[in-house]
Amino acid sequence: MRRKPHGNRTDVVRFISLVSRPSSAAEAADAYSRICGGDLGDSGRICEWPRVRVEEGDWSPAVFYGAELAEACRQLDGLPNEDPRRFSRLGDLYPVNTTRQTVGQSRWVWCDEKEAEVLVAKSASESGQMRLQGRIDGWAKRAPAQRENQRELDSLTTKAGRLLIANSQRTNTARLVAVAFDSPVVGYAWTPVQNVQIEDAQALAVWLNSTAGYVLLRKYASRTIDWPMYQPSAIKQLVVPNTTGKHWKRMRQPLLDAYRATRGSTVPQYREPDAEVRSVWDGAVASAAGIPAATVVRWRELMENEPFIAGRPSPIRSERSK
Repeated sequence: MRRKPHGNRTDVVRFISLVSRPSSAAEAADAYSRICGGDLGDSGRICEWPRVRVEEGDWSPAVFYGAELAEACRQLDGLPNEDPRRFSRLGDLYPVNTTRQTVGQSRWVWCDEKEAEVLVAKSASESGQMRLQGRIDGWAKRAPAQRENQRELDSLTTKAGRLLIANSQRTNTARLVAVAFDSPVVGYAWTPVQNVQIEDAQALAVWLNSTAGYVLLRKYASRTIDWPMYQPSAIKQLVVPNTTGKHWKRMRQPLLDAYRATRGSTVPQYREPDAEVRSVWDGAVASAAGIPAATVVRWRELMENEPFIAGRPSPIRSERSK
C-alpha cells in the first residue's frame, strides 16, 4: 500500500483479504482489476475501515478475513473504557512474566518427576494441553552449579501461576489458548499469570478460550496468522472481566459452571467445527458479559470460516463443505 497525498485522503481505508495468492501474472492482473472494481467475488473480501480508526492505531481488519469480526474485535477491545467496573486489561489485574527463558536453560535442567523442584506446563502442541484443567507434562530442577542457590529457586517459583496462556501455537492443530491449574505452576510453552485465585483462574480460562477471547487474542498476536505468538506485553492487553469489581461474583458464576462442566473433556482442535465444549463456553461468556447469545454464535460461525494460512491455498470451511 501507499499513503495518498494529504489533500487526496479518503474517509476510509480499504483492507483486501485474498483466499490464495495469485500464481501467475494473469491471475495477479485479474485480482488487481477486481480490487479496483470493488468486487473480489469468491477470491477474497474487501473491508472498508474508517480512516480515523487506523490513525488511532486500530488495524483490526488486517488480522480477519471479514469486516464483521474486525468490528466485533473493536467492540470487545473497547469494553474496559466503556464499562471499567465490569471489564479490565489482564495486566492491570495481575503480573504476567514469562518463565520460558529460565526453565530448561543453563541454570535449570529437565528431570524425572521424583527429582522435580518445579512443576512445568511444557508443551502447547496438539497433544500437550488437551483439557481446560491443565496437566503437568514437565519437571525441572536446578542445574548442579545452582543446586544450593535458594535465590534461583525462589526467583522462579514466585512467577508460577494457576492461569497459564500459550506462548505460541499452530492455530490449525492446537486446542486451547489458556489452561487452569489447582496449584501454581511455571510454564515453558505457557506464560503464567501470577496471583490468580483458583476459581478466578478457572473462570478466566473459560473466558479466554471462548470465541470472544479467541477474537481478542487474534488482535494481539504476533508472528504469522497460522502460528501466532503471544508476548507477555500482548497478554497484558487482553480484555477480561474485572475480577476486583463488585460485579465479578455474579459474572464469575456462569463461567465457573462452564469450567466444571467441561474441565475433563478433551477439547477438539481449532479446525474442528461445532465443538460442544466451545458452545458451552460461549454461552457462559454471553451470560457473564451480557452479550446476546446469538451474537456470540455468529462470531463463532465466522471464526470457523476464517482461513488457516499454511503456505498453500486453503478455501474457507463453508466453501469446502459445498
